[in-house]
Amino acid sequence: MTPITNKTRANQAATTHLHPRFPLGFDPATEFRAIAQRLNAMKPDSKARCFFECMSGGLIWTDERPAFRVSTDELGALRVIWNYRTSLILGKPRMEFDEIWSTCLALAPQWPGFLPERRHPRPDLLALIPETNRR
Repeated sequence: MTPITNKTRANQAATTHLHPRFPLGFDPATEFRAIAQRLNAMKPDSKARCFFECMSGGLIWTDERPAFRVSTDELGALRVIWNYRTSLILGKPRMEFDEIWSTCLALAPQWPGFLPERRHPRPDLLALIPETNRR
């Protein structure tokens, strides 16, 4: 049996449209697409609270978490989005996720997670991000 290396993953990703940064079989944009219509129907809540979620390394508002059941991979896709958005807030965009962000934004532009005011640095948001995640 041939071991799977990063080069093997990159080659397979290139031929199957998977993102080379993720395990085989996981494509955040595909997983997001499965829940995009329901996310797009969610409404922003002016009283939503923001918190730092350790698994994504990102900020999340309470009104953007799905109230419906999501699979592990769908949750993984949301975590990629939350992480990327937090990189925008930090002023250090993770360019490897830029295409995923753009694809998902086009799929669910009305989802509260894509609100423009949730993408920019603000002192109150930066204070929620642990120092170790600001690097």
